[in-house]
Amino acid sequence: MTYSKKSFKNTFDEIVKIPHTSGLYYFYDKIGNLLYIGRAKVLKSRIKDHRKCNNLDRESKFYSILLERSYPPENQKRLDRQIEDFKFRCENSITVLAIDRIFHKVTRIDIQEMPYEEAKKLELEMIEKLEPPLNSQTGSDVYDELT
Repeated sequence: MTYSKKSFKNTFDEIVKIPHTSGLYYFYDKIGNLLYIGRAKVLKSRIKDHRKCNNLDRESKFYSILLERSYPPENQKRLDRQIEDFKFRCENSITVLAIDRIFHKVTRIDIQEMPYEEAKKLELEMIEKLEPPLNSQTGSDVYDELT
């Protein structure tokens, strides 16, 4: 059976429109290169997880830059508290995959709604056919090339 694709921009307003159904999702960059193919039991939740982890990665880089500078004691205490809060959120977050770290490069998200069992089968076929650089088979092998 063929399932039609729906496209969404990688913005908060668009992501909230993604349905709570199962299926496949495809991430594309600004020039239309396919970056990733994944499957999910709940498309909206899974895509929001990618976005959440990307935000944690960006926040980590931000704090790394701040730690290289010196501040007055009162500002340093506040920064230390923020970093402790950030560490706690990281420890209680899902494992960050390579695609989560480059989610900011994703401009378009296509979905195909279908039963989860069909999505499991079709995911591997689509990975072989379209050869995205990041997928469940390659893991983060090419992450450095994409950042």
